[in-house]
Amino acid sequence: MITWNGQTGDKAMQAIKVFNVKTGQCLRPYTYTFVPEMSQWPNFQWSHDDRYIARLDRQKGHDLICVYTVPEMGLLDQKSIRAPGVTTFSWSPTDNVIAYWSPESGNTPARITLQDIPSRKFLKQKNLFNVVDCQMHWHPQGHYLCVQVTRHTRTKKKTFTNFEIFRMRDPDVPVENFELKERVDDFAWEKNDGVRFGVVHSDSETRANVSFYTMTAVAGGDKLEFLHTHEDRPCNKLYWSTMGNFLVIAGQKSPHNGVLEFYDCDAAESLNTHEHFMCTGVEWDPSGRICASVVSQAIFDTPSMRHQLESGYRLWSFQGVSLHQVQQQQFYSFEWRPRPLSLLTKEQRAKVLAPKNLKEQKDKFRSIDRLLKNSREATEARKMIIMRNKFRADMEKMRKALANNRKKRIEILGYDDDDESKFKVIVEDYSEVVESREDVVNE
Repeated sequence: MITWNGQTGDKAMQAIKVFNVKTGQCLRPYTYTFVPEMSQWPNFQWSHDDRYIARLDRQKGHDLICVYTVPEMGLLDQKSIRAPGVTTFSWSPTDNVIAYWSPESGNTPARITLQDIPSRKFLKQKNLFNVVDCQMHWHPQGHYLCVQVTRHTRTKKKTFTNFEIFRMRDPDVPVENFELKERVDDFAWEKNDGVRFGVVHSDSETRANVSFYTMTAVAGGDKLEFLHTHEDRPCNKLYWSTMGNFLVIAGQKSPHNGVLEFYDCDAAESLNTHEHFMCTGVEWDPSGRICASVVSQAIFDTPSMRHQLESGYRLWSFQGVSLHQVQQQQFYSFEWRPRPLSLLTKEQRAKVLAPKNLKEQKDKFRSIDRLLKNSREATEARKMIIMRNKFRADMEKMRKALANNRKKRIEILGYDDDDESKFKVIVEDYSEVVESREDVVNE
């Protein structure tokens, strides 16, 4: 765990601390002397397996990426990675690979670098020209890295967006690219080993197009392929379901203020459209069946009256059916409880989901379900029989008690209430016309 007390500078020797959560021991304190303009706290990033922790630093005029080993907290190989002008870097979500970019400097072009840790081997380097900014989008399983490059024309009067997509699972990490002349509002990879991604792009402030592409395969796939475009939507964000295929196309902030469109990418079909006013984010649950639209406020920001009135969350099915709604004042965050890791290995899961085995597995579990259902119904039937027999026994007991005290009842009442000849039974029938209607038929 990393903590920061908010101080910066050489004198704040204990500004940042790294703790072992199990023992509570401080592994190492750090100063916070180098804060790049585009970097935000935390200026440290963990590798996916927690074996390494890295941060940006500047020493003697050199821009560096410092990688430390855990739990020793020593600098890897006693030296940092030189990355002139670096402002951002990112770990792969599944491998110990660092991606970073360095801006143009003089006659030196901008450069995107992929570097393996701890070997420091360069997996790929790509030079770019006329670069204004870069954003890195890792696939959730680390299969691809998309670098969204904002570039200017030679006249520097206009900008356009270039997408450089690195195929991390192929030998030599081949790169594919495509270009969009329009403004790009969002980019999002499909979850759960998906090979598709969506891009929100437009030149309008109120309407946008959502284009979908596929990489065809995780490894050894064909070239990048365009699928289709969902045109003219009030949106600026994409939220894929954790199970893939389904997504929420959202319009957040002004001028949309909470438009939610539930979309099926396979069928290229809109399932439902709703509005959650002032929505600030969408969170899918681990099953991919339910999502939450959230209106929250930043903890340290001055809350607006509109956020205070609308703060809370709403739950939706993946088809866009409203399930539940909660409004909560001072609502700051919403997170789903994570699911435990599957007990199946990737090979076992692939075997189960293989088309030739899937029907067999379905039949197997249906058979188990039938047995459980029959057992449950048999248990319920036994309970009902026991209850019926007990009721009959109680009734018989009461009849005997009634017969035994018959003489006493006659003495008290002065007549025998069991003698039906002493009673006159009158049956009356009542009828009431609720409605009448007369139909005229022309012959």
